[in-house]
Amino acid sequence: MTLTSFLAAWGAALSTIVAARDILMSRDKLKVQLIHGVSDELGACAILFIANPGKRAIMVQYAGYAWPFEELSFREKVRRFLKYQNHWTTIGWCHTPMSSDIVGNSPLPKLLEPGHAEQIWIPLASLRKSARDEPGLVVAQVQDALGRNYYSRAVYFGPLRKAAR
Repeated sequence: MTLTSFLAAWGAALSTIVAARDILMSRDKLKVQLIHGVSDELGACAILFIANPGKRAIMVQYAGYAWPFEELSFREKVRRFLKYQNHWTTIGWCHTPMSSDIVGNSPLPKLLEPGHAEQIWIPLASLRKSARDEPGLVVAQVQDALGRNYYSRAVYFGPLRKAAR
């Protein structure tokens, strides 16, 4: 192999890697976080953060939450994933819309510009009312205008425990 053919192959491989990286980096993405919070008006509440770290604006259409309602074996999760093509982490979870739980005027649908975020405060009482009075683990779900779902990590919203001293 001559130096010229080696440089040509190296350049082709490098340009393919750079093009693939650019395609992956330009995809739309939302960062979704669900955390505990306290406000003067609501007392204990949940705060949903929706951030757009991408390079393009994204229209956020829907926000909801889910909690586990049935224990499934790994085999059953795989079967349901293949049959219904659900999001893998929420198979066996019950989804509920958040629109009636949002304090004040509903901020959704909202166009999130790149680098911007939205906060939604949810009263913990309404979260508990929807989830059999004791939600335990809760996952926030956000959907964009193209129907893509984005999920937060699971957060425990059970009874408050006293800190160990």
